[in-house]
Amino acid sequence: MKKMMGLVLTLITSVSILFLLATTVNAASLTPGNIDACGELDTQNGEYTLNQSVSASGTCFTIESSNVTLNGDGFNVTYGTGSGAPGVKINSNLINITVKNLVIKKSGSGGSTNHGIQIDTGTNDSLITNNSIRTNGSSTNFGIYLNNFATNNTISFNNITSGGTSNSYTIYLITNSKANHVVSNIVSSQTSSNFNNAIQLSNSTENIIEFNNVTSGGNTNGVGINLQLDSNNNTINSNIINTNAGSGSHGVNIQTGSSFNNITSNTINTTGSNTSHGLNIVSTTSIDNIYSSNTFGDIAGFTVNFATAGIIGTIFTNQAILNYTFIGAGSKITLENTSYAKIVFAEELTGNGANLFGTSNSQIVFGNNSVSLNSTTNSGLNVTANITIYGVGDRGFSDPVILKDGELCDDCSNFTSLIDDTVIFNVTSWSNYSVGDVVTTATVVVVEEEEEETSSG
Repeated sequence: MKKMMGLVLTLITSVSILFLLATTVNAASLTPGNIDACGELDTQNGEYTLNQSVSASGTCFTIESSNVTLNGDGFNVTYGTGSGAPGVKINSNLINITVKNLVIKKSGSGGSTNHGIQIDTGTNDSLITNNSIRTNGSSTNFGIYLNNFATNNTISFNNITSGGTSNSYTIYLITNSKANHVVSNIVSSQTSSNFNNAIQLSNSTENIIEFNNVTSGGNTNGVGINLQLDSNNNTINSNIINTNAGSGSHGVNIQTGSSFNNITSNTINTTGSNTSHGLNIVSTTSIDNIYSSNTFGDIAGFTVNFATAGIIGTIFTNQAILNYTFIGAGSKITLENTSYAKIVFAEELTGNGANLFGTSNSQIVFGNNSVSLNSTTNSGLNVTANITIYGVGDRGFSDPVILKDGELCDDCSNFTSLIDDTVIFNVTSWSNYSVGDVVTTATVVVVEEEEEETSSG
């Protein structure tokens, strides 16, 4: 009996030891140099190079000290075999971390918060580069996740796919993440349900998102690049954006309080439903955003959609606008071609149409000393505005005036001299406007002389 009890105790002890080992193996502190297991990287200035593929039931690598480099050397890191957890976790308040050359894969489809790489609060000046990342799970499985106050980090040359069911953003910057550079990544959100934005900024400022190849799929509401909750002063530049996730799958979506952003030179395709727009502008608190030189391919909805009335200060510079809509009571915008002219609309534009601006047969056309607006097909464009014409100067006019359809404009008011290089004036209704001389037509009066009648006696 004592021998049996001893055997049982021995078995229990052995199982306990094995369980302890299994649950703590991922937390082992690793020595810098070549590594062949998951664990903690906690040596400051340590350089760790993976020399074989590894896996973990939860998080594989936790970086706990500054100035650490983790080089995957092309090997696989399989994480989350037992539960939801990030593959690589970079702890809070660190600097100068480099994570590169890893192939990070979430095992199985269970759990949530299965982020590929998670950068925690206040970690700055770090580099995430040349990694291949694929997440999976139920929801909120982000490819690369920058948490609160992550500043001046670079995310570059990664190939990232987020999977799962919903709310799985591929790159996600949140709450005061500032001055980060997201550049030259291949980014794809491919989940089975909805709200699967490829790149999401929430309450994040002064970040640069550029030269990325962005794809958003899924069922509905899969946005290419989404800015929300006071994400201000960001630059979205030269990205290729494709969405195909059904309704609400916009190329670039600007939401609540996101202002002073510069969206320029992106190529956008949306092939979902007719509610998937190229540029979608949602909130009245999103003001003074600039859209410049973006190119539209196949757009299922409108190239530009003002989804809410009362949005002010939106600026389109050298930006073609094809089909468009202004919801309800409309919104105020500025249109500019930097070679020719600018219109600042003083009242809300309303309605919709097929070709607003940027081509030779648009409703609004700028030329050399010429601004035209044809409101025949949309009377909601016929509102008061200030016009700026560039490059006027002294053209030798004898008495320059503002012309409306070639005639003196009686209800126009100029704010500058009409021979200034840049001329600014106000109009109250629309037609064709320019600066020049009034052409007068001379009236010739022909007086016929009466022949004197002569009589012979």
